[in-house]
Amino acid sequence: MPNDYVDMVITSPPYNVGGNNMTDCKYKEYSDNLSGEDYFKFIDEVINEMIRVTKNYVFFNIQILSANKLAMFEIIGKHKNNLKEILIWNKKMVAPAIEPGVLNSKFEFIFVFTKNNPHKRKFDYCFFEQGRLNNVIEGKNNSSNKWAKQHAAAFPDYFVRFFVKNFSKEKDIILDPFVGTGTVAFVSKMENRQFIGFDINKEYVEIANDRLRQESVLNFCSNETHNIK
Repeated sequence: MPNDYVDMVITSPPYNVGGNNMTDCKYKEYSDNLSGEDYFKFIDEVINEMIRVTKNYVFFNIQILSANKLAMFEIIGKHKNNLKEILIWNKKMVAPAIEPGVLNSKFEFIFVFTKNNPHKRKFDYCFFEQGRLNNVIEGKNNSSNKWAKQHAAAFPDYFVRFFVKNFSKEKDIILDPFVGTGTVAFVSKMENRQFIGFDINKEYVEIANDRLRQESVLNFCSNETHNIK
């Protein structure tokens, strides 16, 4: 993909949850159990490429877990010169921790990366009124997404719409390189944006495209960019 090819990225990578039973309902064929070093290399390469291909902002959602904590803190340090803002997703109600002595994970991070004035908190390319938008997003977790049964890590629609409505305009191209069941693609089309999505799992690609067809928003056309692969 050429430099600055898309206008915005909205995505969430595998969290490296490790050896528990959560991966089967999220990633199918992918184990999501890398070493800390390998996970860092994987995420580092992904962030480098997303920043390269994006004109404006990369919204990168991640939850800090035992198996990814050191890697994510290292990522923050390495990419500090492109880290514009950190948002919090307050999921309100969450499942209890699976181990004793562990706090329930009620929030997740959204790291905002950019090449454009990353040292400033001001967003130059944005569409919200002064004083009307907070850096904390509040709402239900992915259980509010009816497609979460097919992929337990699916985004809620409102979460994606927050970024689409406030940081892009109609016809902008939005990329999700971990497309899953296609929530970013779906919301993008509903808001009259273009999208590009990728996933390594063919089943998820089929689910995402079926979802778009069922919702009557998919209209393949050779002169538009809105494919999931």
